[in-house]
Amino acid sequence: MSFGTTFKGSGTSIACENGVVTVIGSEMTIERNGLEEKKSYPDMGSGVKQEVKAWGESIVSGKWNAAQSPEEALKDLQLVSIRR
Repeated sequence: MSFGTTFKGSGTSIACENGVVTVIGSEMTIERNGLEEKKSYPDMGSGVKQEVKAWGESIVSGKWNAAQSPEEALKDLQLVSIRR
């Protein structure tokens, strides 16, 4: 993600061993071993709405949502810290 270069828009690219994953808005491009695959997630947004919804559902149901564990939050932070 960069706002200080000639890149246009705001997105995230993650360089992997065999390719690159790029996310811009609700569009994901996976470039792997010279092949490109595009996926669209139009209802995902920033993810905040989904997290708040899952949290509320956990409270109402009384059931723990493992995706909202401190360990999962740490994984998010580890990914963010890699990008910088």
